[in-house]
Amino acid sequence: MTESEVDNAGFTIYRAEGQPSEFTPRSPLIRGSGSSAFRHEYTWHDVEVVPGGRYFYKIETRDHDGTLHMRDEVATVLVPNQFSWRLHPNVPNPFNPWTTFSFEVPEQSEAVLRIHDLNGRTVRTLAFASFQPGLHRVTWDGTDERGIPVGSGVYLVRLVAAGGEVNKVIRVTLLK
Repeated sequence: MTESEVDNAGFTIYRAEGQPSEFTPRSPLIRGSGSSAFRHEYTWHDVEVVPGGRYFYKIETRDHDGTLHMRDEVATVLVPNQFSWRLHPNVPNPFNPWTTFSFEVPEQSEAVLRIHDLNGRTVRTLAFASFQPGLHRVTWDGTDERGIPVGSGVYLVRLVAAGGEVNKVIRVTLLK
């Protein structure tokens, strides 16, 4: 949140893991409000954190002339080491030619992660296995079961587990 802004083109969020030393950019440029005497709120969600992880964040501001300012303040975030059945938003979205899905499993269980078209037909099965508790990542290259590229559009990603008791769905967009 800003109380006011002067010549603010935007912000980039930097993150370090484990120790507050090697910060790398994690967010795209979050557009600022230029010059404003009003309060503005900005949000960005880091979807690539691991339960039990310790993360440090810094903010870099960019002026309209391209001048960068790294803020000295460091925010520390401890992610609880608790897993639940969760299908995280894919990164990137929209995507081309590939995207990565992350999902959490709280206990050892069989699970299946599938891509469906909007008519409910299975396009591709990305994972069908017994998973240990934790965070898992799977990448989709925009192809069907035969390895043929699918068309641009919106697809549904479905995580089904625990004998069908868990059913999580997100939408993804493939742009070509």
